[in-house]
Amino acid sequence: MRAIIFFSMVLILFVNVNAMAYDFLDPKKDIEEWKKRHGYPTPLETGEKVLLKKNGYSAKSIVYLINGKYETVRDDMRKIVESKMGIASENEMVTNEYIKSLSTGDAEVDSIRRREFDQLDAIGIRIDRFRQDKIETNKYNEIKKFRAYSLLVVKIIDGRDVFNKECTLIGMTRTDYWRDWGREHHTGLWVPIKVSTHDEVVTDTETGMAEELRERMGIRGLKYFIPWSQYYPLTDVDMMRAIKEEVDKF
Repeated sequence: MRAIIFFSMVLILFVNVNAMAYDFLDPKKDIEEWKKRHGYPTPLETGEKVLLKKNGYSAKSIVYLINGKYETVRDDMRKIVESKMGIASENEMVTNEYIKSLSTGDAEVDSIRRREFDQLDAIGIRIDRFRQDKIETNKYNEIKKFRAYSLLVVKIIDGRDVFNKECTLIGMTRTDYWRDWGREHHTGLWVPIKVSTHDEVVTDTETGMAEELRERMGIRGLKYFIPWSQYYPLTDVDMMRAIKEEVDKF
């Protein structure tokens, strides 16, 4: 009896330490809710579950923090992407894409972005120049009757450049494309013209890749964060502050 109780306690501890907690919406089980949020066909057809933010809205992208060496994470993640979707392009470089984002031509936007940079720099987070491997996948989830498909961009970032500590960030942004009836801009009414459209989403397909990476590397400290913007996630000051708090525990 004691052996059974001990085994149960160990099993519970293992699950709590290693399993990631995600909040998903299952479009097939809650079609009406899905129609209200997005309504497009891909997750319904594929059976994928859609990741939700704390406020209940669908996540547009996701950032993982991994307590692991950049080169190891990069190589293992590349293998996973290749096996799941195939790689259309890959570009590893030292990027200053965030510095370039400071010159939008809109003085108000540039001022806000500069303020974000200053706030991050003040707490020891540098996003002006860092090593990054950017992987773009082949099309997947292709559905001919809707002319639908998905594309995923994976950015693997060297945490030594950002936090001055050995760790790695992985950002994933998936875009779903499909053809649908158009809507009139002001009224939202349907019009009898088929148009190409797209939306960003994160599903259990993408989170499953991170889980596979965790298992492959034997990682126990995998954490995920959902930025407010899928375009320049590392300028999310609150998210980056939360990530740094975790990094400081390494």
